[in-house]
Amino acid sequence: MLISIREVYKYEKILKSCSNKIDDDFTRTFIESQIQILLEKLRVYIESIKKKRVNSSRTLIRPILESVADTLYILEEEDKINLKCYTYNVWHTQKFMYNITKINKDGQIIEPKELEKAINELMLDFKLGDNFDMLNEFITMERNYLFKGKNRRNWFNLENKYENTDTFLISQVTPLGLYLYNFYSEYVHGKDIFFRLGKVKYEINYQDIIAQMVILNSLGDIFYRLVKVTDTYEECANDINALIAYNKSLEKKKENVLRKINYQDN
Repeated sequence: MLISIREVYKYEKILKSCSNKIDDDFTRTFIESQIQILLEKLRVYIESIKKKRVNSSRTLIRPILESVADTLYILEEEDKINLKCYTYNVWHTQKFMYNITKINKDGQIIEPKELEKAINELMLDFKLGDNFDMLNEFITMERNYLFKGKNRRNWFNLENKYENTDTFLISQVTPLGLYLYNFYSEYVHGKDIFFRLGKVKYEINYQDIIAQMVILNSLGDIFYRLVKVTDTYEECANDINALIAYNKSLEKKKENVLRKINYQDN
């Protein structure tokens, strides 16, 4: 395996230093939570492999790649970070409410108005400003258009910048990331039986190592962007330099691991 809990701990330390430099309360909480959840998934992935639950660990690759792509996109343009955090939150809130509304057509499990009130109460802790209110109003009005049918638009595509989720993933985590996303989707959806037929042992393979490489390189990009926008390089220098050195050694580590699992890296 290419990554350990020690590296995750270093990323968590950097995250804490960086998040303290973000002025907007909501944006700070959002970014800190978004990256912390990503690192938590990575921790569970590492622990699963340590316990030789390799197939279980594979169900985490797709959600990790999704979180990586979302986070990279949020941090892509410094002057749009706040707006993207608001957009992500509002879009997912409205999508959840839209799905609840569809469920409620046959049986009133929970009233949409009650749900909306509960969500609004949760948001009272933040000074959200006009951007949040305008986004909320826009997505509420356009809910059926955004979430219904073949032409529905994801949160990152309100401006029609990306043709679909595939082009979004390619832009953030490369075509290889998209391939891995599609491959490991079979594990997420419980369709991985054809990978298992006739096998007695389930061990780390070539694709698992490549997935780890993509995730680690993407993590490096996330924290490069985060440190840059928060101007925290000096206070995080020791951990950052250690992680840079670690990432530089990944190619050699990959070759060693592949050799152990009897793959020849061409």
